[in-house]
Order: sequence, then C-alpha cells, then structure tokens
Amino acid sequence: MGGGRVEGGSTGGRRRDGLRLDFRPDPGNILAALERVVEVSRPGQVVSPALLPSHVFRLLRPEDLAVLDVRGYDLELVADDAGPALVPTSDDARLEVRFAFQHLGELAFYKSGDPPPASGVELPGAPPIQALAAQGSRLVYDVPDTERIAYDIAGVLAAMSRLPLRVAPLATPRPTTLRPGRVRVEDLVGMVALPGGFLLGRTDDDRLAM
Repeated sequence: MGGGRVEGGSTGGRRRDGLRLDFRPDPGNILAALERVVEVSRPGQVVSPALLPSHVFRLLRPEDLAVLDVRGYDLELVADDAGPALVPTSDDARLEVRFAFQHLGELAFYKSGDPPPASGVELPGAPPIQALAAQGSRLVYDVPDTERIAYDIAGVLAAMSRLPLRVAPLATPRPTTLRPGRVRVEDLVGMVALPGGFLLGRTDDDRLAM
C-alpha cells in the first residue's frame, strides 16, 4: 500500500521515533486535480476548497473484496520496530475513507414464473438497459496526537473502529430533554438505556424524549 525512499532523523515535537518514509503517490497532484474536476461536474455537488491530502491509497481486502479509498490529511508515514505507520503532524489530522456506491437502480422487465403471479411477459428493450448508480459515501475520522495507525489492511480497519468520527454540526443528533411536569417516564414507550443513566423513549404523539 505504499512506497518511496526512506529518510532518517526527526524534526518537530510530533515526530515519532523511527524513520520517516517519503510517500509521493501523486507527485504532480495530477490525480487529485482530475478527481476535483469530476466532483465539480456532478449536478448539485458541493465542493469544498481544494485541500490536497498528504496520503492517498486504496485498500483491498482479499477475503471479501472490500475496496476502500483512503485519504490522509496532515499525516506522516514513519517506520519503527513495529513496522510502518501513519502518525499525525497537526491538530487537524484526519483520515477520510471513501466507499463506492452501495445502491444500484436498473430498469426491470416483467416475466411470468411457474406458477406465474400474473399472465403475460414484458419484452425488454434494446440494450443498453437503463441503470443508475447512487453516489458514493465517506467517513471522516479525527486522528488524535497520540494515535498510531499501522500501515496495512488490518491496521487501517482497526483504526476505523476506534477513531472518533468527525461529523458536521448539522448531522449530529439533536438532544431532547425530558422536562419535569411535561412528560412522565411511565408515558414513554420503547425505551432504551443510554450511558450515564439516561433513558430514551417515544411518547404517544411520536416525540422523542430523554
């Protein structure tokens, strides 16, 4: 998943002990520029100001052919006795994992079965048959100062299970407070226990209360 020449020494307070691996997958930033052109050309796509990642690589897990496109921002590739790893170089370090489309819609044609649910057969049109793939999705993780992400398949997947997600403020759950005298605990249905001794439930008029 990586390569490049190896440099010795260390500078800065955040640099871990070990060798710094010089990672240059796209020296001229050509791939990043082409990707940005594709994003801008999509209808309704909101494109953030250009920010080039420090690392770009594709993760392929052979067991189930899972494919993830990974981008690192303000990360550095170093090597020590435990092997190569990604470590943060600033307070804004993050890991972005992109997923291919998860849904596909295509034009279908009716054909009766045996026993048929209904009579008749719908003749298919001439190929190519219309199909539309959904947009891809992504997850963004904060990389704390003390974090070390092993630079291999298992290491990246393990990091995705422990790193805190970076979520846009509008996408975070809106807290609902249970106000004394307004809603009683016994009026809530479908309650679930939350950390800290809180209960989350639903009222008869389909409102959430905690």
